[in-house]
Amino acid sequence: MLPGVIDPQVHILHMSTGEEAELLRREKPAWVAAEVTPQHLLLNTDAYAKIATLAQMNPLLRSPYNNEVLWQALLDGVIDFIADQSLLVIYQVYLSNWACLR
Repeated sequence: MLPGVIDPQVHILHMSTGEEAELLRREKPAWVAAEVTPQHLLLNTDAYAKIATLAQMNPLLRSPYNNEVLWQALLDGVIDFIADQSLLVIYQVYLSNWACLR
């Protein structure tokens, strides 16, 4: 690392709870970046009844309330971006089962 040229960064991966988002809203330093996965924005515990084991992931899906808080944190800039390394792998699974989520 080159002092004064590259600032140290902390990247918070796969936020899944409103509690995490609210903590960052209160105390997020400029050198922290945070992400949320598409799954944690779009799916919640209701998905377990609809798609069973396809809804199993880590971190776990949370309540619909957490979806709302995470969306608001993303819109407000508390969460910096949406990212997920497994999205391409599971895209076809979600696509083939998307109708059951409606």
